[in-house]
Amino acid sequence: MIVRSVGKPEPGLAATAACVADEARAARDALGACCPAEDLVEITTVTGSRLHVSRVLQRSPSEGLLLFVDLDRAKSNLGLAALRVGELAPAVLA
Repeated sequence: MIVRSVGKPEPGLAATAACVADEARAARDALGACCPAEDLVEITTVTGSRLHVSRVLQRSPSEGLLLFVDLDRAKSNLGLAALRVGELAPAVLA
C-alpha cells in the first residue's frame, strides 16, 4: 500500500512496490536462522529508466515497514539517493 507519493507517480508504482515488498520478505527468509531479520537493511533495484531504493524500517522484530523510493534514473545519483534515504528513514517512524 502506498501511503504517500510526491510528484507524478508511475502508473504501475503500487504493483512495483508490492513486488519489492515480496523481494524483501524472500531476502529476509533467505538469510535463514543464522542472521537476525533486522540484518536486511536496504534493497536497491536499477532499471533502464528508474532507481528504486527500499529501506526496511523496524520498530520491533515482528513489526516492519518498507520505505520505497522511486526515482528517475536520468536525474538521480544512486549513491546519494541511498545515503539520503538512510538519513531520512528514521523520521518515518517518528
